[in-house]
Amino acid sequence: MKPILFIFRSYNDLDHMLPIVDQALATNRPMILTCINSEFDLKDFRIKYLKSKFSLVTQYAYQLYKPSLAHHLFNLFVCTLPNSRLGKHVPVANKIIKRIRNTVHDRLLSKLYDSNWASNMILSLNIGSIVVDYGDINRYIYGSIKAATSINQIKIIGVPHGFDTISSDLWTTNASQSNNYNWKNEEWGWIDKIIVASPGIQEKYTRHGLSSNKTTALGLPRFTPDWVSIYHNIIPKSNLEHEPLLKIVFFDHFASNYKGYPDQIYETLKKVDALPYTKLVLKPHTRMELSDSRLAKIGEINNSHSTQLILWSDIVINYMSSIVIDALILKKIFLFPKYFINNTLRWEKYGASWTVYNESELLNALEIIQKGTHTIPYDQNNVDDFLNNEIYGTNPLNVRQRYLDFINLQSTVS
Repeated sequence: MKPILFIFRSYNDLDHMLPIVDQALATNRPMILTCINSEFDLKDFRIKYLKSKFSLVTQYAYQLYKPSLAHHLFNLFVCTLPNSRLGKHVPVANKIIKRIRNTVHDRLLSKLYDSNWASNMILSLNIGSIVVDYGDINRYIYGSIKAATSINQIKIIGVPHGFDTISSDLWTTNASQSNNYNWKNEEWGWIDKIIVASPGIQEKYTRHGLSSNKTTALGLPRFTPDWVSIYHNIIPKSNLEHEPLLKIVFFDHFASNYKGYPDQIYETLKKVDALPYTKLVLKPHTRMELSDSRLAKIGEINNSHSTQLILWSDIVINYMSSIVIDALILKKIFLFPKYFINNTLRWEKYGASWTVYNESELLNALEIIQKGTHTIPYDQNNVDDFLNNEIYGTNPLNVRQRYLDFINLQSTVS
């Protein structure tokens, strides 16, 4: 078969593509992994894992096909120099190189990497299908790639860059304010086929404009048992120390974008941090700095791998991030402050969280946990129901292969 071209853009996208890429390589399926974001560090631990296990070389998308001197120069100033030792570790050089990079990138990206370039790249690499995460066609050179796939009659398949934890309709602040029920079609309609984790997510996206024929529910490989056993062994080790205190990790997110309440979050976490028996760690979202600058004054900001933070913790406080699935898998206490967000979360349907409805209830929960007088108000059956229905699908052991089989069906054979 012709190779599959996997295109990722940031941390989360690679995290969720990695199990599919690993399965393709393990079954000798021809594929290419590339990054469309030239600022992403290709020395990432997951890239190192693929190189070590499969000798896979990962490049930026702009390095896949360089038909002219202009393309070579673009790659030198945009991809190579900014990621060199000089560009990263010499402050004066870094500043100059970054300025040149931004100028070259902004002025030449659309001119050099148009649909003609993308079409020739696809032909030169004999690509049979392209896999992307869900994203806006106006970012990077997705528009050029879409035009080229239409010309060459190959399909673009979208895979998740996370688990859609919210079951509410119009779940973002902007969508709610505009009352726009077609917004997912406007954002992702350019993708030919979209894979989602569960039928509930598929139904939600259908209500928001995507044709039901465009989406397929296949589970979520990032959190399935066969991949977790691999992934948890390759994540970077942390230097987190044992604490005699109650160890709490809070995962930050885009609160104001998702109808969250930043003031409630800040005030509550400030009181949690002030308790004499707690050690509070805040993990910024992987796509951004802290969502609220006030949080920088609370607890300890730690950018260790999220799974390592969960392993270290006694309690995970979370109101929408999909990383809570790792917390449930690792059997950590999951406190869900319902009053942090004006949305309904998928775990609520299954009772798979210790839900608190105000600050007093949250602080009381911490107190009885610290005293050891608590009973966790959800059990493993609740967690299993959530995982089976939302993450694993029909079989928890073959989700990665289901994805690959589906992608193969969409691929041009010869």
